[in-house]
Amino acid sequence: MVIPAADLPEDATMPPKELMQLVGVRARATLWHWDRKGIGPTKYVINARTIRYSRSEVRAWLLDGAKRVPRDRTARAGLGGDVALA
Repeated sequence: MVIPAADLPEDATMPPKELMQLVGVRARATLWHWDRKGIGPTKYVINARTIRYSRSEVRAWLLDGAKRVPRDRTARAGLGGDVALA
């Protein structure tokens, strides 16, 4: 989903490279793939060559994923969804 970012102040956004470092991916194509599937924070297009992500959306997305991941991992390990990883 592409949304124009005319209203966002510069310090409230981050470039794709910074998001890639936070998430731990190496290929920019991963971000494009996620965007097509509706995964992750919203992509803001400032002009034809400049893409940014909202810092607050990235923070919320990462925190939401951090809450969900331990339950998913323990469920796959057969420990039940409410057991925290040690």
